[in-house]
Amino acid sequence: FRHRMDHDELDHLLVPRPDDIVDRKYRVRERLGTGGMGIVFRVEHLHTGRTHALKVPRPALAATPEGQRRFEAEARAIGALRHPNGVDVVDFGYAGTGSARFPYLVMELLDGYPLSRTLGGGAGLPWPWVTSVLEQICRGVDGAHAAGLVHGDLKPENVWLTPRTTGGFDVK
Repeated sequence: FRHRMDHDELDHLLVPRPDDIVDRKYRVRERLGTGGMGIVFRVEHLHTGRTHALKVPRPALAATPEGQRRFEAEARAIGALRHPNGVDVVDFGYAGTGSARFPYLVMELLDGYPLSRTLGGGAGLPWPWVTSVLEQICRGVDGAHAAGLVHGDLKPENVWLTPRTTGGFDVK
């Protein structure tokens, strides 16, 4: 006899919550956001104290072997990309056991804010700033394409502006 879980039980098992420990390495601090394929959290590495972003697939995706394979393929693709305008992947693994087993991806935690926040103001933007941001976006996309990758969800919400101490922004 096997107990069938309802959606709330499954979500609780496949989605970490604040103060949960993922894979005996990462303490979940807070949920940062939800995207088309996954949920992102701010986590702290238990041994180094460093803060990272941890992404897990949405529960419906994590609950199927095919969904887990897709998420793992995304992690491998992102992890293989080394580019200044791409997010750095630092770890990948599986946490939990049995039907509550889920993949996770750990990335650098970016300071700053999404491009959509800047565009939402409605005011004109200085041309040098626009060209700098667009050039960095194009370099990042070109680097991904050179590695055989297609972003698949390129939009202002997924372009991150990290302020430089010397002025301007680095784009991820």
